[in-house]
Amino acid sequence: MYKYVLILFLLSVTLFAEGWQAVPAKGDVPSARYGHSVVQINNLYYFFGGFTSVRGTPSADVYQYDATTQTFTKVNPTGQLPPGMGSHSAVAYNGKMFVVGGARATADNAMYVFDPAKKTWIKGADQPFGSRMSMAMAVQGSMAYLVGGCTTDGHQEPSGELWKVDLDRQSFTQGPSMPWGGRYAALGFADSSNLYVYGGRTGEGEMGDFWSFDPKVSAWSQLSFQNPGPNGRSNALCAYIGTTLFIQGGLAGSTGRGSVEMGDIWELDMSVNPPKWIAGPTNGPVHNQAAGFMSVTAGVAERAAGSLNISVFGGLKDDQPVPMDKVYQYKESDPEPPTTSVVSKIGVLGRGRFALYLAGFEEAQAKVTVHIQWTEDNAKLRLCALHIPWVIRDENPLSLIEDNPENFVGDDPQSLTPYIRMIQEQSKPELELEEVTRGQIIDKTFVNLKRGTLILLLQHCYGSKTARNVSFQLCSITKLPSRFLFLFPIGEPDTASTSNACIMDMVQFPVAPVRWYSRFPPGAVGKENTASGTGFWKWTYQDQTPRMHFLPGFVRFYLP
Repeated sequence: MYKYVLILFLLSVTLFAEGWQAVPAKGDVPSARYGHSVVQINNLYYFFGGFTSVRGTPSADVYQYDATTQTFTKVNPTGQLPPGMGSHSAVAYNGKMFVVGGARATADNAMYVFDPAKKTWIKGADQPFGSRMSMAMAVQGSMAYLVGGCTTDGHQEPSGELWKVDLDRQSFTQGPSMPWGGRYAALGFADSSNLYVYGGRTGEGEMGDFWSFDPKVSAWSQLSFQNPGPNGRSNALCAYIGTTLFIQGGLAGSTGRGSVEMGDIWELDMSVNPPKWIAGPTNGPVHNQAAGFMSVTAGVAERAAGSLNISVFGGLKDDQPVPMDKVYQYKESDPEPPTTSVVSKIGVLGRGRFALYLAGFEEAQAKVTVHIQWTEDNAKLRLCALHIPWVIRDENPLSLIEDNPENFVGDDPQSLTPYIRMIQEQSKPELELEEVTRGQIIDKTFVNLKRGTLILLLQHCYGSKTARNVSFQLCSITKLPSRFLFLFPIGEPDTASTSNACIMDMVQFPVAPVRWYSRFPPGAVGKENTASGTGFWKWTYQDQTPRMHFLPGFVRFYLP
């Protein structure tokens, strides 16, 4: 009893450094629990089940959570109600929550579907496998995949089975078993091509290997890492966003050794081959079997263009359920550039694509530095730069881009071509790389620039791989430009792509613009947002447009 009270006290007063803080929850706050699940449907989160005491009867409660207001609302559903469940698996699909497996309060082996719009439960098809919990689950289109798990009889015999679930038909099909044997509490996720499984627990402890399953050929393969990562991990909070797997907390250990509860954050960058581990803060809430969610600011798919947000609810710590009267949140601080700099980022700059930057200076500049960096093997970029002094500005056709950018955002994919060629012909390319390594950097400094416009054309060279996480910085300037124009590609990330991959573009200043406006070509699908804080003002655009034949969008800023 005293141990439990101490845990309650510690969790209620703790403020975590480096972005972690405890925020009091409001509304119908659930009791302490672990082994519960959470899914996102539209802008709300739905929590289901979980154990409210160690080795106790699992709950069948459903709670709705509004992350904007940190408010819980208990849902009282009707229909074919499920039994209490803990350590089950749940996913969201087509506006509904699908629940499978888990330790159950009564003998029952059906899949259950919750419709939040109608607040009703539907009893679905029977599961073809026996009573099983702690299965990894991931969704790819209308197909869900269940991997591993263990028995619920107290012996925790691990399974190596793979099951495919057609969520539309609610039918189960068995696939090839995992080649490395059974495990449970692994982390499962999927992209548009493959299912991935990391870690998990066996009778020997936590595992740290990484496997993929290709549904097209129905085969498993083991993947390697580029660098050392965390010790083996199970029962962690995880999310796959863009091309990055995020992990927080869980049980960590190594084969044959004891496991410990963790409060760290790890990222696995899967945009590179082999994937690369990135260690984050270690001082977050310590738990395993928690539920929660992760996101990147403005829903950005490319990690480098946004800030990571994590919310953690409940879990198990020191053999006691963690209370949910506090929402433990982690938020990264936004980048704060030097006082006189402009920062821009592009999530993906694909084959044949370009970005165009125009910075108008009202004062002569002793020095202006352009710093560009990207993180993709064998991606080749080229920078063309041209300065147009104010005295000849009206005589140069390129001034049409700065004065009337909306003329180049229409239905003619060739409208900018003559001007791009003009920039290339009037300026010598500042960098032409024969060999490119990951993390390539372009640094170019211009000195004694007169009042006028600096035009910077950043091109992806044909024949090289897609450049990702492209970071652009205009710095070493005595005063910010009075106007800044950014033209960026709209549509699929490269000409060879067949996916509607999400691209995030961002521009950030140390001050808020006096005014700004944007324009996108007809047919563009995306969302723009602004954010501000101490020492920064940021504009972001999340593009989800199919192929657009190189048509650009633009955003224009007027600075004080």
